[in-house]
Amino acid sequence: MNSLTNREIATLTLFTPVILIGFFKWKLGPSVISIFLRFLTPKILIPFLFLTLYAYGILYGAYSLGIWDLEILKDTLVLVMLLGFRLLYKAAISNSGIILIREETAKTFQVSVPIAFYMNLANLSILGEILTQSILVVTAMGGFVATEGNRGSERAQRVMNRITTTIGIFYFFFTPYYLEKNRAIEDLPHIFMTLGMSFWLPLSLFPYIYLISVYSAMDSAVMRLRVAAESDQKPKLRFLLAVIWGLHLSSRLARKFDGSWTYRFKGLTKFRETSDLMKEFRKSLELK
Repeated sequence: MNSLTNREIATLTLFTPVILIGFFKWKLGPSVISIFLRFLTPKILIPFLFLTLYAYGILYGAYSLGIWDLEILKDTLVLVMLLGFRLLYKAAISNSGIILIREETAKTFQVSVPIAFYMNLANLSILGEILTQSILVVTAMGGFVATEGNRGSERAQRVMNRITTTIGIFYFFFTPYYLEKNRAIEDLPHIFMTLGMSFWLPLSLFPYIYLISVYSAMDSAVMRLRVAAESDQKPKLRFLLAVIWGLHLSSRLARKFDGSWTYRFKGLTKFRETSDLMKEFRKSLELK
């Protein structure tokens, strides 16, 4: 299960030329490199490094329990990379860590997750996969550019939806045949292991993502305090502790700790007076 499937080979075959054309023909290289370099900043790399170590610990525990092994390493790496970067980004901008976790939990248990997994079990030939993926890309782009209210556009959209549905129905019936023909049915333990991982691995990452959401919100709040203080000096530790304690380690409270409040903390250094003002801040939110 760790080797590339026909579908993955077809995807690389389709998108590699597009990427190369974008780099050299459309001269997107400098822009892409600039975006990539932004990901190499400590504020992004360090949380992702710790996420990787955290995921390693989770996988070691799963391996000890017998619900994960190296046969599904490729699927695991793809899931951790794609899901990890997306969740870290959302955690950095989320107004509430709890709401973020609720939303992501709901997405994890959507019916579409096992359906998509089931469809992905079967592979056509490389040529068949290239053709199918090309059709799906065209239909997706057509749906994106379709203009609401335009009769011709809506008619074209209905045709594209029917094409997509037809492909889905084909894979629904083709998958059992494919599994039986390729004796993949004998690999059912790893198939179910991969399916289970698509549920328990995201759930196990959520505690870390919540902590990142809280840390990001607190860091932003402290930065706003430094701007309001009009000073390059770091705030005193007792002052920071009073602010963080007053925010109750809540990303929601930290996001609401904006300029209308931060300027009122200018000049404060003592724990008690800072704590009293933080109480006033929380009460103001309760009245809204």
